[in-house]
Amino acid sequence: MTPPTLRVSLHGPFQWLTADAPDYLFSSEVVDHPGIYLWTVPHSEGDLVYYVGETGRPFRQRLQEHVVSYLAGMYRIYDPAEFAEGRKELLWPGMSRKPGLAQAAEYLERSAEIAPALRKLLGLLRFNLLPFEGESRPRKRIEAAIALHLRAQPGVVGAFQESDIHYSGKTSEEEPPAVEFVGYETIQGLAASLQA
Repeated sequence: MTPPTLRVSLHGPFQWLTADAPDYLFSSEVVDHPGIYLWTVPHSEGDLVYYVGETGRPFRQRLQEHVVSYLAGMYRIYDPAEFAEGRKELLWPGMSRKPGLAQAAEYLERSAEIAPALRKLLGLLRFNLLPFEGESRPRKRIEAAIALHLRAQPGVVGAFQESDIHYSGKTSEEEPPAVEFVGYETIQGLAASLQA
């Protein structure tokens, strides 16, 4: 029996810093749904994906957690001018991996240097949301299919992905449903459909 084709629609891009902007993330109704999300930056060839994530909770809740983690120095911080061009020049390695919180004193000491760059970086990031009300496993498989597909692309699309993020793709025992994306055309490297 052929697995059903799943259709998911992209909403966005949204930004998260300017509350009175028409594309403000937290003013959108879609943020009250769970699903898959793409962090992107505007780029000459279309939106360039930096990170693919998923959540079973409302996007609002999960993306607020991401903001807090950025402000706390947990995530990598890149030079915003280079990042806007699709290049990653590391300014801060983040404390979510080793050596972790042992770097907290350094983060505080460098805060005057890092904070302006972080503000610009957060201003660059855009969010495309794919609401998905289904079960956790298909959602994680769609997340993995997108991320692994982008990671395998040549040039800036593949190079812009973080290579040390683990995704939970389909196992050999799972049937791969086709996923069709509505509104994918502005995303560099994303195909009209993928096997999840």
